[in-house]
Parts: sequence; structure tokens; C-alpha cells
Amino acid sequence: MMEMEDFKTIGFKQMHQMQIDTLINYISTTVEIAASLGDPVVLAEVEEESDELIKMFGGKGLFVTVTTGELVVREINTHPNK
Repeated sequence: MMEMEDFKTIGFKQMHQMQIDTLINYISTTVEIAASLGDPVVLAEVEEESDELIKMFGGKGLFVTVTTGELVVREINTHPNK
């Protein structure tokens, strides 16, 4: 049986890739919904909260750009060293 370490925190380095992908997909969907509302205040708040969430797990963060009404997610970086 594998022993569990006493984790005080968990980050992307400890997560399975499927967990990371699911979290990023959820964040992307949330940002897309916020962008579709057309309210820049809502989008900014969702972007800020999503950025913080990614950073809390050890990633570099999130940067969102909306052009001509279409959402373009320029960077979702979960790798702290990239």
C-alpha cells in the first residue's frame, strides 16, 4: 500500500493531468460564459478570480483577450516554471 504524504497544500505538480485538464476546462467555460454576457465588469471579475485560482495551485495565471465579440484565451499557464 502506498503511504500518503501529509499534504498541507496541493498544486499542479501533485495533481493528475486529468484533474488539471478538468480544472482548466471549467475555468475556460466560465470565462467564455462571462465574455458572452457582454459585461466587461463581470468578465474582469471572472478573469481575476480565475487568475487567482490558477496561481493558488502554483500556475503562472490567466490572461484573457476579447476581440470583435469573440473570446480569445491567450494564456492559461499551469506550469510555474514556464
